[in-house]
Amino acid sequence: MHESLPEAMTEAMRRTAEIVHAVRPDQLTLPTPCAEFDVAALGRHLTYWGVLFSEQAARKQQPAPDAGPDDVGTDWAETFTRHADRTAAAWSIPDAWTGTTFLAGASMPAPLVGSLMLAELVLHGWDLAVATGQRPTYSEAVANTTLEIIERMAGQGRAAGIFADPVPVPDSASSLERALGLSGRDPVWPTRRSD
Repeated sequence: MHESLPEAMTEAMRRTAEIVHAVRPDQLTLPTPCAEFDVAALGRHLTYWGVLFSEQAARKQQPAPDAGPDDVGTDWAETFTRHADRTAAAWSIPDAWTGTTFLAGASMPAPLVGSLMLAELVLHGWDLAVATGQRPTYSEAVANTTLEIIERMAGQGRAAGIFADPVPVPDSASSLERALGLSGRDPVWPTRRSD
């Protein structure tokens, strides 16, 4: 386990919870950088994977086979906020990052699943922030950790259809912007949005 992963998870959870909490009811139908999701759908997705599933993964519990974002309901922001501290606490236990846990019905290395959950929080937290006119405030340490994760997993993510083709970023780009570009996101969205 990389020594910074639990700390990065705790901070990413806190910062993402702040973003979720600031989403207004009149913003739920706005588009997001994830073309298949409006704000409400992205919020349900992030709530399921970022806290509900993530806590189970940290505790090495297998989720129900038919569980998913559609089960979250409309009050996803309250659900995310209520579970964020518990999920961060579960990942702060060193054993959460050892051995195996579950993802997509299969047993997988816990450090891999935890890293994916961290990247999920930061990338989709950024998506939700920019879609609702917020400025994400992830620290450079969290951005660096996220970039390391995306650099390791971008090829597999693209092969699995999770990430789009990389978006070029300038040499001066921050770690977060580089992670976004590698994951197929345009760091200056929505300025080049076509809709």
